[in-house]
Amino acid sequence: MQLTQLTELGLGYNQLEELPPEIGQLIQLTELYLYENKLAELPPQIGQLIQLSSLDLTNNQLTVLPPEIGKLVNLEEPSDDAGLQLENNPLESPPPEIVNQGTKAILAYLQAQLHEMEKKPTTHGFETKRLSRFEIIVGIATIIAAIAAVLTLFI
Repeated sequence: MQLTQLTELGLGYNQLEELPPEIGQLIQLTELYLYENKLAELPPQIGQLIQLSSLDLTNNQLTVLPPEIGKLVNLEEPSDDAGLQLENNPLESPPPEIVNQGTKAILAYLQAQLHEMEKKPTTHGFETKRLSRFEIIVGIATIIAAIAAVLTLFI
């Protein structure tokens, strides 16, 4: 079943401990309610939900918001049941002084983090200082095994 046209998703009070990365496929979402769960982190794919105007994360266990949330420029300031709701999370990043300034400040903070991440060269999980031949061979073997596993899903 394809849910790509879904615009509102309410998953509050479900004791969720994680959100699958596939959430990023729901690109038409404008409202996502994840309040009263046990989420400790969010997948970076949440940044693909660029239509979101409301994201309720109240009463979870989030300590860090992924920088990709900075892409959600349609998020509104918090109001009754709308906007970016972050209350009752032990957030460390963004820090409380940013959170207290509201959604625009939070988005600016996350956008700056995202910009810094994009400036860093990617190593695809490998150390670039000194790789032994064994590490390279093991890395390639892991990649080949992962590709083979994915291909078996389509065959």
